[in-house]
Amino acid sequence: MRFTFLSVALLLVAGATALAMLPSVLARSSGSDATVFAVSATTAVGGAALLAWRDVYAFAVLASLMALAALAGVGLAWSAGSLTPGLLALTFAAAAVLVAGAGFVARCQLAKPSVPDVLAERFGRGAVYETSGVQLVVLAPLTNPANAIVPIELYLQNCTDAPRTVEVVLDDRPLFGRGGRIRWRKPPPVELAPGEVQLLRIPICAARADALSAEVHFVVAATGPRGRRIRPRRAPYAAPPMATWKLVAIALLALPLFVVVFWGRGGLKADVYFTPAEPLRTDDELPPATAEPVWQPQS
Repeated sequence: MRFTFLSVALLLVAGATALAMLPSVLARSSGSDATVFAVSATTAVGGAALLAWRDVYAFAVLASLMALAALAGVGLAWSAGSLTPGLLALTFAAAAVLVAGAGFVARCQLAKPSVPDVLAERFGRGAVYETSGVQLVVLAPLTNPANAIVPIELYLQNCTDAPRTVEVVLDDRPLFGRGGRIRWRKPPPVELAPGEVQLLRIPICAARADALSAEVHFVVAATGPRGRRIRPRRAPYAAPPMATWKLVAIALLALPLFVVVFWGRGGLKADVYFTPAEPLRTDDELPPATAEPVWQPQS
């Protein structure tokens, strides 16, 4: 997933640079501009090819968005009365890319999977997130007494025909301040067979006896060999929380243009509340995380 983001960032930066240099190149005003354009265009094409090889779906989404932006730019040019044969050709090319990209995305989202889409059938599509070919649903207990041990449940669904190793990290640190409001044991990696669905239970308990609330963030990393999608529908990205220093840096960089306000660290998270109760549970009483199969493809 990080590789996909890096490819998209490289493609966007190189593509924007090439477009910025294009008027100067067409006017033949500077040889250095032509060199920058050639390097940027080559990088953009290489990034696009790399993205298409790595993740065709992400490439189709990005191509559709870029085609839509190109059509918007052509529309502005037309409204200004600067209609040229080049703009007309660009319009047809952008429209073709938009139709092809949107058609591919729609086909992936509407295609019937070769195995049951267990998570979508149980919890609805809106509750499902995804990272690196593994879809997941998080279920957290809302309100509990502080002396109780309750589980956070993560349903993990492998959407490829290749095995996946999934590591889950919990983080209860707020935007500013320290965490440690709740306790848990680090869960072991979950080994998913091709197409398999497992349930990971992570017992948690309060670290204080008084009333408290905490945002539990989830960092989910899935690794494994590339495989063919057997559940073609894509779900929203299970984004990890952002570090506070990154959010502050973004706010400072954007300050000359606009004000950015953050009210949390973002990412995939769940709210957990504890009511006052004693005695608190000790670390020895906290059981380890467990994983159990929910659905397995027939051999």
